[in-house]
Amino acid sequence: MNHDLFLHTLQSLGRHGGILSLLLAWAAWGGLLVFALLRRRVSGRIADEELAILALGGWSLPALLLSLVVLTLRLFLPAAFVTVLSLALMLASGGWAVRSLWRQVQLAAAWPALAFLIVLLLRIGFAADLVLPPYFDSAEHYRIIQALLQPASGWPASSYYHLGYHVILAGFTALTGADLAQTMMIFGQIVVAALPLPMYLFVKRATGLESAAWFAVLLAGFGWFVPAHAANWGKYPALLGMLVFQFMLGLIVVGEWKGALLVVPLTVFVHTRMVVLMALALAVWVVARRPRWGIGVGLGVLAVLIWRYQDFGPLWDAYGTSNLGTILNVYAGLPLGPLWGAYGNLPTLLSGLLAVRAARRLPRLVLGSALALLLGLLLTLIPPAFPLLDRPLTEMVLSLPLAFAGGLGAAHLPRKWILGLLMAAVAVHAWTMYSFAPSPCCQLAGTDDMAAMEWLKQNTLADARILIASADYSLGQATLRGAGTDAGLWVTPLTGRVAVPFPHFSDFRQASIHDQLCYGKISYLYVGGKDMSFNADVILASPDWYRVVLSLANARIVQVLGCGG
Repeated sequence: MNHDLFLHTLQSLGRHGGILSLLLAWAAWGGLLVFALLRRRVSGRIADEELAILALGGWSLPALLLSLVVLTLRLFLPAAFVTVLSLALMLASGGWAVRSLWRQVQLAAAWPALAFLIVLLLRIGFAADLVLPPYFDSAEHYRIIQALLQPASGWPASSYYHLGYHVILAGFTALTGADLAQTMMIFGQIVVAALPLPMYLFVKRATGLESAAWFAVLLAGFGWFVPAHAANWGKYPALLGMLVFQFMLGLIVVGEWKGALLVVPLTVFVHTRMVVLMALALAVWVVARRPRWGIGVGLGVLAVLIWRYQDFGPLWDAYGTSNLGTILNVYAGLPLGPLWGAYGNLPTLLSGLLAVRAARRLPRLVLGSALALLLGLLLTLIPPAFPLLDRPLTEMVLSLPLAFAGGLGAAHLPRKWILGLLMAAVAVHAWTMYSFAPSPCCQLAGTDDMAAMEWLKQNTLADARILIASADYSLGQATLRGAGTDAGLWVTPLTGRVAVPFPHFSDFRQASIHDQLCYGKISYLYVGGKDMSFNADVILASPDWYRVVLSLANARIVQVLGCGG
């Protein structure tokens, strides 16, 4: 399945090496500051490799604060002056961090950084063949970042949104001038590579065993196709939010409660739903301290989940099966099939068996992991219309308590060689079962689409209105209206032209449809090469109304005719 992985890695390094280097320098600066600041506060209480893990989880917060300064100053000062001032601030703060750490840091602190780079090399091939970030969410992220770079009088998002991620990328783009689309793709893979590493700190603190902690990292990073697959869904803010959320938990684990409280608003600013995860973590901590309460709550939640999953009871809604069933299929091979399921969930089975083994010695931690799983599933179902945790985020988050439980059990194996065998099994499972390349389902744009975008910029008026294919997507009981279904959704972000969504299945041979286009002053139709693009054959069946002005293998621009003066 991944036989081209190393070739894709080399291609990605060759194509995106410049932006990757700049982003790694950005991350190194933030991580170095976090490491130095924490070392001054907790020196002697935790090992340097644990501090390095925390720094890898929290490097984005200095970047966020600097980006807020950059974007604010650009409102009043020339961009070049702000860039020079910001770089000077980075050099001064980085120099302070290096001086404070010089010859005082143990060599073991390099191991987390090395692990991060190894995982990044495995993940960076994801961006080898992409020309734009995947899925329709990415175009909205792109638009918001553009709005932050070119501030207007209005708020860049029509409703609450996860602006911390957008602020960071806007600040980076403002300082470096890097291509925004490439930056989004590479930044996402850097976050994916860092995401499993905080698990080392949690398991090491709980068990004291480094090998078990690294096993938990392996599970968190490669045990399931999520959360890494979320890059296919454009869930970059959620991925970054999970990383910062783990950093906040790490501060609590090492006793830095004041620092954790300072990080809370920044974490919520990165991704709004992190406040739900914080409440979930607090509830698990409170209930798990009293095992009888925890068991009672767990059994009650399990009963509700079974009730809803089996399509019983008045609380059931038509979308419950799809949401709950999809999540369970990721981790347990359900629904309504063989227990093993289509995905062969070996890591889930291992985590469950290892958790049972650890339950006698670490009952509260194992109980807490189980409660986190069950309550996370429950929050995905209530309230039904707009759940506290949406399905993709739940799929991503549930890997954390599973990996933690597996790490707890790994610390209590009777023989060391068994752990080595389990690590090999997880690695082989990931290599053979999960693709490290982008999913075809979510790649909406290709090279022909980029050529079509350039044609639109060069050959259409600035006020031209472009019709693009769209569809309504069901999100539980809510529905997302008019979401783009091909590269046409990038028309406005990349060309500045007005994109007007229209049902992809429309029959353009009908006079009523043509009249709608004329009334809406539509100048062109964007016809992509996806299954849910406009049907080119249907359009061309009416040559008096439509004319192809650009024809490529996977993209066409069609001019609307016959609308009168």
